[in-house]
Amino acid sequence: MIQFLLYRLTAMAGTMVVVSALVFVIINLPPGDYLTNMIAELEAQGEARNLATAEWLRVQYALDRPIWEQYLIWIGAIP
Repeated sequence: MIQFLLYRLTAMAGTMVVVSALVFVIINLPPGDYLTNMIAELEAQGEARNLATAEWLRVQYALDRPIWEQYLIWIGAIP
């Protein structure tokens, strides 16, 4: 019985990792990121954004890091 429970828990953990990775990839599939889209919308409305502020926000939201590091931050493995 314990072996069965360990198997099911291991399968559940593996499934959770795969599902979270798929969701993260789907979220990141559209071109650009949230910040790029937000800046484009503000520019379309006629509001100019400071590039220094945009770069600061990119660093603040960890959008300047590699995708694997963004994933680890997203799941909470890295603060």
